[in-house]
Amino acid sequence: MGGERANLQGLNLQGADLKRANLQFANLEGVNLRGADLQFANLRKASLQDAYLRTADVQFAYLRGADLEGTDLQFANLLGANLQDANLQGANLQGANLQFANLQDAYLQDVYLHCGNLQDANLEGADLQEAILQDANLKDANLKYTNLKGAYLRGTIGNSKEIKSIQTGKYEIVYTIDRLQIGAESHLILEWWGFEDKSIQAMNGDMLVWWQHWKPILQTIIKISPARGLEYEI
Repeated sequence: MGGERANLQGLNLQGADLKRANLQFANLEGVNLRGADLQFANLRKASLQDAYLRTADVQFAYLRGADLEGTDLQFANLLGANLQDANLQGANLQGANLQFANLQDAYLQDVYLHCGNLQDANLEGADLQEAILQDANLKDANLKYTNLKGAYLRGTIGNSKEIKSIQTGKYEIVYTIDRLQIGAESHLILEWWGFEDKSIQAMNGDMLVWWQHWKPILQTIIKISPARGLEYEI
C-alpha cells in the first residue's frame, strides 16, 4: 500500500495488513488501527493524532517525526520502532512494548506508560516531564539528557544509572540524583532526610516504624551508590 501524503483521516482499518506500507506524511488522524499489522511500515512524519492503535503491531516501524499526540497505543507492540523526534504528548502507552525502540529527542510529556516495557530503549534527550512511569521497565535504557521533571516513578524498574530501584518487601524505592520515591511519596532526597517523625506519620500511619529502620540503610545506599545525573538542566 503506497500512502505518501495519503488522507486516511477517520477510516476504520481495524486488523488491516499494513506490513511494510508506505504511509510517509499520511494523515491518519482519528484512524482506527486496533490490531493492525504495521510491522516495518514507513510512518515518517505521519499524523496519528487521536488514532487508535491498541494492540497494533508496530514492530520496527519507522515513525521518525510522527505526530501521535493523544494516540491510544495501549498494549501496542513497538519493539525496535524508530520514534526519534516523534510527538507522543499525552499518548496512552500502558503496557506497550517499546523494547529497543529509538525515542531520542521524542516529546513524551504527560505520556501514560504504566507497565510499559522500555528495556534497552534509547531515550536520550527525550522529554518525559510529568510522564506516568509507574511500574515501567527502564532496565538498561539510555536516559542521557532525558527530562524527567515531575515524572511519576512509583514501582519503576530503573536503569541502574540515572534511575535506581530497590525492593524492601514493604515499599518499592526509586531514586534519581536528587529525588527519592517511597511507595506513593516522592520528595527531594534532602527533604526526606530532614522529615520529622510526625511528617512521616502524616504520610502513612504504618510507615513510621519502617522508616526508622530503613532511613539509615537508605542513607548509606544512596551515599555509596548515588544515581548519575541526567545532565539536563531543569
